[in-house]
Amino acid sequence: MDGGTRPAVRLPVEQLMKILVVDHEKVNRANLADKLAAHGHEPVTASDGQEALDRLLGETYDIVFVDAKVPKVEGIELLRQIKQGPARTRRS
Repeated sequence: MDGGTRPAVRLPVEQLMKILVVDHEKVNRANLADKLAAHGHEPVTASDGQEALDRLLGETYDIVFVDAKVPKVEGIELLRQIKQGPARTRRS
């Protein structure tokens, strides 16, 4: 390769994940979601901590990517609440 971007590698269906991406910067959310989708994953985005908690109450995710400085509920507090519940993740 010439140092450019690598082609997306497709994982077997049983290894694909539903992933919540939480970031207040729209471009960061979109970039990460696009990269995850290119690998076959199902990204879902939230622009702040409260939106992420609301999504977690209604859906189950394999992984949650959280920016530390999101509004309404900051990233570290969001992770604490996810760990304590009632939000659900598949692999918590």
